[in-house]
Amino acid sequence: MHMKLKTIIVEDEILGQEALRGILQMYCYDTVEVVDVVASVCKAVESIHANNPDLVFLDIKLGS
Repeated sequence: MHMKLKTIIVEDEILGQEALRGILQMYCYDTVEVVDVVASVCKAVESIHANNPDLVFLDIKLGS
């Protein structure tokens, strides 16, 4: 059985969230499962602890 990589997207811009999620669904649907999308560092830490992801896409500059 093939396991998908549990993934979290950390991005504060809605368009960025949607674009990355769309790319992953289109090209990586069989290898990547997006388990959460969050917009802040605090939410990212919570999500990482809750979901124990294999992969995190992290925005380099989050707005305040």
